[in-house]
Amino acid sequence: MRFSRRGTLRLGVRLAGGALAATALGGSAVPASLVMPLSPRMDRLPFFDAHDHSRTRFGELTFRSGLEINDPYPRFGGFSGLWRARDGARLLAVSDRGDWFAADVTEDKNGLSGLTGAIMAPMLDFHRTPLGRTENYDVEAVTIKDDIAHIGIERTNAIMRFDLTEQRLTARGEFLPTPREMRDWPHNAGPEAIAIAPDSSPYPGAIVVIGERIRRGESAPTRGFILDGEAHHAFDVARHEGFDITDMAFLDNGDVLVLERRYRILRDVGARIRRLPGGDLRTGAVLDGPVIFEAGAGQQIDNMEGLALHRTRDGRLVLSLISDDNFSILQRTLLLEFYYDDAD
Repeated sequence: MRFSRRGTLRLGVRLAGGALAATALGGSAVPASLVMPLSPRMDRLPFFDAHDHSRTRFGELTFRSGLEINDPYPRFGGFSGLWRARDGARLLAVSDRGDWFAADVTEDKNGLSGLTGAIMAPMLDFHRTPLGRTENYDVEAVTIKDDIAHIGIERTNAIMRFDLTEQRLTARGEFLPTPREMRDWPHNAGPEAIAIAPDSSPYPGAIVVIGERIRRGESAPTRGFILDGEAHHAFDVARHEGFDITDMAFLDNGDVLVLERRYRILRDVGARIRRLPGGDLRTGAVLDGPVIFEAGAGQQIDNMEGLALHRTRDGRLVLSLISDDNFSILQRTLLLEFYYDDAD
């Protein structure tokens, strides 16, 4: 994997003598056992609404395209966080078994057409131990800026930092200091959303993290933190109707998009996105905002957990969603795209 110094991900995995070529990962060759090239099968989704195939408008979003992705590799799936390059040409996802998934994105006039150069690799801690072998395996969120990746880990409620400039996906992670309250969050409802605040935010460059469901009750607000250097600022995010927060992304103007899901297998499935006013982000705030997108069992969704933003060549904003299939044969790994023309 090669991340340029401008933060763009180039994929080009090659096998050489049982090890990945140094040109693919930089530095000395890495044992092939650490990085797995994939050849996923991809089925395009020609429609989003199961009842009205011609319908493309859902709230303020317009369905662009989608893929169902399958691969026989046993560790494929469980994707809970998503990043895409600014032009959408590359993606990186993280799994709740502690793995990276990366690929180049191909498209045509109808949107997504496939993935090439797909690989998976274990995330490594400072001692080069795969996170999947530690208590920090349950990775739920990722954000990348200037080749620096930050991930949110559920169960241990930790944040890790990876410098992908030189070592790429074999970089060793390091833990960041977090507030004591965050470390005491519920072990299976912790940091599900993470993003870097833009220059337009009251806290430019800060790491913002939101817990999935910190308090009991279907509509009890959840907690977030602004990690601004050594300063940690707590805020709340309102929850409604039993939806849990699963990811977030900042718009250029500082507003926050939060992805939410309600998933009760074989009974109830829902996904929606709310837009929260970024100017309200501050210590003690309770952020809330309107729903701009909602989908349910009548649409092609699953357990939607990852959200990423990019722009097309003509400047249109695209929201990408990825689903966590929980490694279940009853679920699907979906990659969905929607235009958001009302972002500004």
